[in-house]
Amino acid sequence: KSAVELYYMDTGSYPTNIQNLLTKPLTVSNWRGPYIKEIPIYPLNPSMSYAIDSDGEIYLALSET
Repeated sequence: KSAVELYYMDTGSYPTNIQNLLTKPLTVSNWRGPYIKEIPIYPLNPSMSYAIDSDGEIYLALSET
Protein backbone atom coordinates (compact mmCIF):
# COMPACT_ATOMS: atom_id res chain seq x y z
CA LYS A 1 0.00 0.00 0.00
CA SER A 2 2.92 2.38 0.47
CA ALA A 3 3.24 2.82 -3.31
CA VAL A 4 -0.38 4.03 -3.44
CA GLU A 5 0.26 6.46 -0.59
CA LEU A 6 3.43 7.79 -2.25
CA TYR A 7 1.46 8.33 -5.46
CA TYR A 8 -1.18 10.21 -3.47
CA MET A 9 1.43 12.37 -1.73
CA ASP A 10 2.99 13.31 -5.09
CA THR A 11 -0.17 13.86 -7.15
CA GLY A 12 -2.89 14.72 -4.65
CA SER A 13 -5.14 11.88 -5.83
CA TYR A 14 -5.17 8.11 -5.72
CA PRO A 15 -4.31 6.16 -8.87
CA THR A 16 -7.31 5.04 -10.88
CA ASN A 17 -5.66 1.70 -11.61
CA ILE A 18 -2.51 -0.18 -10.69
CA GLN A 19 -0.88 0.58 -14.06
CA ASN A 20 -0.66 4.23 -12.95
CA LEU A 21 1.88 3.17 -10.32
CA LEU A 22 4.17 1.94 -13.10
CA THR A 23 3.66 4.46 -15.92
CA LYS A 24 2.65 8.13 -15.82
CA PRO A 25 -0.97 8.83 -16.73
CA LEU A 26 -1.39 11.56 -19.35
CA THR A 27 -3.62 13.73 -17.17
CA VAL A 28 -1.64 13.57 -13.91
CA SER A 29 0.88 16.20 -12.88
CA ASN A 30 3.64 15.85 -10.27
CA TRP A 31 3.96 12.09 -10.96
CA ARG A 32 7.37 11.02 -9.63
CA GLY A 33 7.20 7.28 -10.23
CA PRO A 34 7.43 4.55 -11.07
CA TYR A 35 6.19 3.57 -7.63
CA ILE A 36 6.47 -0.19 -8.27
CA LYS A 37 8.89 -2.24 -10.39
CA GLU A 38 6.22 -4.44 -11.97
CA ILE A 39 2.56 -5.26 -11.61
CA PRO A 40 2.29 -8.29 -9.33
CA ILE A 41 0.44 -11.42 -10.44
CA TYR A 42 -1.87 -13.05 -7.92
CA PRO A 43 -0.31 -16.54 -7.64
CA LEU A 44 -3.45 -18.51 -6.74
CA ASN A 45 -5.46 -17.31 -9.73
CA PRO A 46 -3.68 -15.49 -12.59
CA SER A 47 -7.05 -14.28 -13.95
CA MET A 48 -7.33 -12.06 -10.88
CA SER A 49 -5.79 -8.60 -10.87
CA TYR A 50 -5.35 -5.79 -8.41
CA ALA A 51 -7.68 -2.80 -8.42
CA ILE A 52 -7.67 0.44 -6.45
CA ASP A 53 -10.81 2.17 -5.23
CA SER A 54 -11.31 5.93 -4.86
CA ASP A 55 -10.06 5.82 -1.25
CA GLY A 56 -6.79 4.16 -2.24
CA GLU A 57 -7.74 0.71 -0.97
CA ILE A 58 -6.26 -2.16 -2.99
CA TYR A 59 -8.35 -5.26 -3.68
CA LEU A 60 -8.44 -8.25 -6.01
CA ALA A 61 -10.77 -8.22 -9.00
CA LEU A 62 -11.46 -10.52 -11.93
CA SER A 63 -9.61 -9.40 -15.03
CA GLU A 64 -11.69 -8.21 -17.95
CA THR A 65 -9.43 -9.94 -20.47
